Amino acid sequence: MIHPYEILLEYIDRIHSATRRRSFPEKRAAMFHIGRCGSSVLARQLERHRNIAWSREIYEPFFKKADATPSLPLSSHLPAPLGTIESAISSTKRRVFGLETKPYHLRRLGISKQDFMESLCALEFDSFIVVDRKNKLRKIVSSIKAHQSGVFHLKTGCTPTLEKIHIDPEGVSIDRSTTPLIKLIEEYEHDMAAIRTLLSGRNVLHLTYEDDIQDHPYNAYVGICDFLGIRARPRRITLAKTTPFALRELIENYTEVKNTLKGTPHEWMLEE
Repeated sequence: MIHPYEILLEYIDRIHSATRRRSFPEKRAAMFHIGRCGSSVLARQLERHRNIAWSREIYEPFFKKADATPSLPLSSHLPAPLGTIESAISSTKRRVFGLETKPYHLRRLGISKQDFMESLCALEFDSFIVVDRKNKLRKIVSSIKAHQSGVFHLKTGCTPTLEKIHIDPEGVSIDRSTTPLIKLIEEYEHDMAAIRTLLSGRNVLHLTYEDDIQDHPYNAYVGICDFLGIRARPRRITLAKTTPFALRELIENYTEVKNTLKGTPHEWMLEE
């Protein structure tokens, strides 16, 4: 028969072990977005906070390695996707740990959104941030321009250059794949809607580029800090808009794109 005192000691040890496991970080947050939606300007602020260990798009470095060695399978660079997250968590000594994920990253890894969400919860993630961009065409234009020019980010004070882009309605090549324009927009819409559904009932902060970030990125950063339960530290915004131009000016085959979207639920995205 086990002595009651031994049972008490075992219970106390379990409590202490759990406390040690959760001491750093105290809070674990995951951000979901499709890119070109203000996520980078937020990440720049979050990663400079002394109480936050922000991992940005945690899988992107492995994808870049895979891009450089196409003959090797992705698994050779990233054998354990969830282990990568566990390792990042265990190495932080800050109050908050955060990471970012794009839906297409999960598709490329062969992980369903639901399985990934369940895994995050098993790893004790308790806060979720969804950053969306209502105008998915604008996101696509920004991505194409970034790849075409090689300029993905622009420092504050720098002047953006107007470089026309061509959008092939039959096949837009971004996010490491080529997809018809309308299908790509619908894919983005479906991805973000699915994530919102999976996060229903959880501790979630919803932001959109148009309403929360475009004109007031610092306020969005403060909102995230409040959501995470930490005090925002004053930071200078270091990134500026890369594509502030009218779509009619940016898209060289504007009429073709307009005709492609005409009569679809996405037609409004051409409006300025």
